[in-house]
Amino acid sequence: MSRFTRAKSPSDPDPLLEIFLSRVKHNSQEGLEIGYCDVKGRTVKTTRLFKKGEHLCNYVGDLISRQEGLEREKIMDEKKEPGNFMFFFRAKSQNLCLDATQEPHSPMFGRLVNHAKRGNCFPKVIILDGEVYLCFIADRDIKKSEDIEYNYGERRREIIKDHPFLK
Repeated sequence: MSRFTRAKSPSDPDPLLEIFLSRVKHNSQEGLEIGYCDVKGRTVKTTRLFKKGEHLCNYVGDLISRQEGLEREKIMDEKKEPGNFMFFFRAKSQNLCLDATQEPHSPMFGRLVNHAKRGNCFPKVIILDGEVYLCFIADRDIKKSEDIEYNYGERRREIIKDHPFLK
């Protein structure tokens, strides 16, 4: 007697994928809270275990062209305004920027994810129903009460000099 396992057809829903996509689309921040660190300021902390590959939160802001982002960044630099929350990336064959500098009334955790040389998550662009989402995905299992961090990849010496935690 042989045993057969029915292979999934492409139309069979994957429950884990459905949960993941729902978290992306609805900007779920479940399992996260805002913390504080003397060196970095506000942080994003986990309130539960996150498994490798799980959606953590979205980076939310004004979706603009790379050029407009660079222009906004230049104005902020000239005014010496602190708190640049620009995220430059590529999606839909375009160079884009998410500007999360203006803090919304309710906190969007993605803008508070801090730098670490060896972070525990990575940014990923996901396009759902034609909309662009920039998400943070767990790069490994992340324990409860751990800060969510990723490597910013900052290379500008003047920025690193003013922010030693970027080293």
